Amino acid sequence: MYLHLADQHLHTDNSPDGSHSAILMCERAVELGLRAIAFTDHCEAPEYYDGYYEKALPQAYFDAVKAKSVFQGRLLVLIGVELGGAVYEEELCRRLLSQYSYDIVLSSLHFVKGAKEYHLIDYRQVDYRPVLEEYFKELLRQAKQNLFDSLAHLDYPTRYIRMQGVACSLKPFADLIDEILKVLVQNGKALEINTSGLSACFHTTLPGYDVIKRFRDLGGELVTVGSDAHCTASLGGGLEEGIALAHKAGFSYVTMFQRREPVLLKIE
Repeated sequence: MYLHLADQHLHTDNSPDGSHSAILMCERAVELGLRAIAFTDHCEAPEYYDGYYEKALPQAYFDAVKAKSVFQGRLLVLIGVELGGAVYEEELCRRLLSQYSYDIVLSSLHFVKGAKEYHLIDYRQVDYRPVLEEYFKELLRQAKQNLFDSLAHLDYPTRYIRMQGVACSLKPFADLIDEILKVLVQNGKALEINTSGLSACFHTTLPGYDVIKRFRDLGGELVTVGSDAHCTASLGGGLEEGIALAHKAGFSYVTMFQRREPVLLKIE
């Protein structure tokens, strides 16, 4: 077992797809012997004014602050957000990030504005290649915004493509992925090793080892590891496998963020 287990991607019931409270998630983290956890509840920027996130975001922040106080001395509780679709609402996102004192900001893209969310597309009927090309182009734009600390599940749509039994390859998008990784390197940002795929039918992290290794070869220095758990049963899932992949790819440290600054945890 690794000494420094820090789950940097968690959702509570303040996310629309979350199941358990921050307090229950903390209790589970203590049971598992984790050093630190980061609450990163969803905020989908393009949908912010539709009603849900405008109310959920302050509640998520309040609950995380409360959990941090309750578990002080037993668990390091970090306060974060998974900021989705920032490329479409930059002014709003900048305002939110100045309003809340986050430890970690994850960047994600769950849908292209005006299109279906990726988990709602039937890839048995739709060619995934144009979908992925558009996704990576928009993700590159979002990476260049530089509003975040770690880029979450870089190849996110492949989760649902593979879960539907459709074989897919990232090779046609290697140049686009390289551009994204180079932006992360240039800006000193982290790449997330999202371990949620290890428990799915395709049994790989998001992204997989080849992309993690490529990030390192391009000069990447920071990787975060997160389970993307939406309930207590998934919390901490695959963290050790994710750390092992980071080490195999050439990283000596994994990263957690405090007050938006990287803290290096030696892999030992």
